[in-house]
Amino acid sequence: MHFFIFHLNFQLNGATYNATTTLSAGGVARNLAEGIFKLHGSVSFVSAFGNDSNGEFLRKTLPPSAAISSRICNDVSTASCAIILDKSGDSKIHVGDMNIHREITPEWVSVRSGKI
Repeated sequence: MHFFIFHLNFQLNGATYNATTTLSAGGVARNLAEGIFKLHGSVSFVSAFGNDSNGEFLRKTLPPSAAISSRICNDVSTASCAIILDKSGDSKIHVGDMNIHREITPEWVSVRSGKI
């Protein structure tokens, strides 16, 4: 999942606000897989990515062994999340496109489990 993080003071009034943005790789499972890999050198990670630039970026951030258990989907965008933080760094709003998670079915995981 890509995270777009905006630091600003805002009101929910429909206005456009000047902000500083940060793009980073994230997602709880991806972050855990990276941490486990760094601690133990081996990790299994099952996920789906869109066949898009965000998916390519995220796949490059994964440990090499984790990429084999990834599903690439042509018809769905890679998950993304926009997080609005105030100037103090407190999270105020999260908006996410998580439709690709529907591509991770029990049947697909069952087939992949022998290849992880």
